[in-house]
Amino acid sequence: MPEINLYGQTVGDVVPDWKGAAVLPREELVGLYCRLVPLDADSHAADLFDAYAQAPDDRDWTWLASSRPTSVEATVGWIEAKSTDASLIPYAVVEQRSGRAVGLVCFMAIEREHGSVEIGHVTWSPRMKNTVLGTESVWLLLRQAFASGYRRVEWKCDSLNTASRRAAERLGFIFEGRFRQKIVRKGRNRDSDWLSIIDGEWPQRDAALQRWLAVDNFDANGQQRRSLAECFSCETVNVETVQTQRQDYQQRWQQEYGPVAQTPPAPLADFLAAQPHNPNPVYDTLSSRAGLAALTKANVSTSKPMAAIINTEVDTGKRRIPVRIYRPTLTGEPKVVVFIHGGGHLSGSVEVYDPIARHLAMATGNTVVSVDYRRAPENPYPAGLADAKAAVENVWSLLDSQHIPYTRQLTLIGDSGGGAFSATLAASFSREQPGFIQRLVLIYPSLDYTLNWPSVQENGSGKLLDESKIRWYFQQYFRNGEDRKQASPLYLPLGQNFPPTLVFSGGLDPLRDEGFAFVARLQAEGISVQHEHFPGMTHAYLMLEDKVTQAAQATYQAIGEFVKK
Repeated sequence: MPEINLYGQTVGDVVPDWKGAAVLPREELVGLYCRLVPLDADSHAADLFDAYAQAPDDRDWTWLASSRPTSVEATVGWIEAKSTDASLIPYAVVEQRSGRAVGLVCFMAIEREHGSVEIGHVTWSPRMKNTVLGTESVWLLLRQAFASGYRRVEWKCDSLNTASRRAAERLGFIFEGRFRQKIVRKGRNRDSDWLSIIDGEWPQRDAALQRWLAVDNFDANGQQRRSLAECFSCETVNVETVQTQRQDYQQRWQQEYGPVAQTPPAPLADFLAAQPHNPNPVYDTLSSRAGLAALTKANVSTSKPMAAIINTEVDTGKRRIPVRIYRPTLTGEPKVVVFIHGGGHLSGSVEVYDPIARHLAMATGNTVVSVDYRRAPENPYPAGLADAKAAVENVWSLLDSQHIPYTRQLTLIGDSGGGAFSATLAASFSREQPGFIQRLVLIYPSLDYTLNWPSVQENGSGKLLDESKIRWYFQQYFRNGEDRKQASPLYLPLGQNFPPTLVFSGGLDPLRDEGFAFVARLQAEGISVQHEHFPGMTHAYLMLEDKVTQAAQATYQAIGEFVKK
């Protein structure tokens, strides 16, 4: 901790026994997928020229110090300039499978006395794109630097090179600031963005990177099973801390507003009383899907008119994800909502949730993109989440392809199981693309797949959504022994870039407590959050709109006001 010296001034931490970092050895660094080999013109020039020549143009070199070599001879000169520069430790990235050099990277700005070093001259070829090679190359350098006693590893890039900054942030580098008019490069001004990882952060970054690079994280086709963001998210927060935060917040709420659970209004109470109760239920997929569709059709009689509705697909290049676009108006450039429906990752669909999506479009005035993600049990974890993420990532290109004008401001809305996807994506995007999601709305969300909360037992029978049904849903979704706590958004690292959030909960909902817990976490971490709680409402009360008109109207009104801020 900083100390106060004898003059009353605050001074920095003592660095005990500091003698500087070690000399970085100029030696080969070996990974599973690539080797970093000390750069040598004779060994690497032909390979690198050929690798860089695979690009159709020079766009990858726009923000780099040099230009793409035009011949093997020019590549030799380019390499020799780096390999003879005493301030650099340059490496060729050699693919293990082919044995060919496919990229180049250096240690630079080496300050042993301060324990600081930069990873720079990052020059990947097209042969490294969409592979693990870039990630593993940087991990090998990070591991070498911290093992050699360095306290800080830097990454710098042109402020306009957003791809470089995003790549660094994906790997765990933290943005520190922008040095204006730092360099004149290729006759143009360059403002430089600075990012870093420090030694205290390295163990967590190292663990996440190793999890992602592990052989068992990739299938036979080389496709990742877990994203790097999910591997970072494996470092979950403490359960006891979250439980304490929830208890404290719930007590404060009760002191101000009264009991968190109350008797439902008469129409809802009569509806619940009329539902058959089976102490030993047997669930199946088809009946569950048909049941949710019938529930919505019988209890949501209003269907808001839209100026246009478009059924189309998000094309990720690997698969097509069906979506339905709702346009409340054909004028102006509305903001955009991506809506991820609920239904336990199994029962819901764009069609079932059509009246909800219409309400959201009308309440917000936004263009709404409703995502028809793959469902369990046919497509277990994490297929649906992957589809939801792909839809969010590609929302602007989707709207462009449909010639739909928009203002580039995105709100993510999810209810129930869709709330789990939405909260997970908000955490992921806040790390990988801060500011991409600008508002988050969670409607009676599922946030903890462990179901370790008092409200699960308290409201787990006779209140529309039974505990046994929830557990069955999760059994269909998690079919390969996954760690459910690590998949739960309630325990994911959120970070300072997590978007302002609006949470709805019902006092008679088995998922009530995890909603309270999430609000409490956001408050504790200084993240802007608004909580709308309805003590007499069950789970999925928007699917019972005709029985709970007042609560449904209040919900849509609050969403509209929140999104329009």
